[in-house]
Amino acid sequence: MKRTFKFINYRMFERKIRFSEDMINSNDLMEKKSALDFIIDALQYLVSIQEGNRDKQYAALAKNVNEDNNSKVYAVIKQEVNDLIK
Repeated sequence: MKRTFKFINYRMFERKIRFSEDMINSNDLMEKKSALDFIIDALQYLVSIQEGNRDKQYAALAKNVNEDNNSKVYAVIKQEVNDLIK
C-alpha cells in the first residue's frame, strides 16, 4: 500500500500509542480515560501533518487505509476521523 504521508516525529507518535496500550489495560478508569486522550492526541497529530483543509486532511488519512475514494471503507474511515476529532 502506498503511503501518502510521512511521519515528522514517528518516535513521539509511537510513544503515545504504546503508552495508551499500557494504560487501557489498567483497572483504573482515569487511566483508561487518559489512554483515550493519548490516542486522540496521536490522531490529531496525524491530521495536523496532512496538507490542506480539514476535509483534505481526513481524505488523505482515509486514502492510507483504502486508496479507492469511492469505497465504503474509505468513506467510513473519513467519517470516523471527522467524528473522533469533534
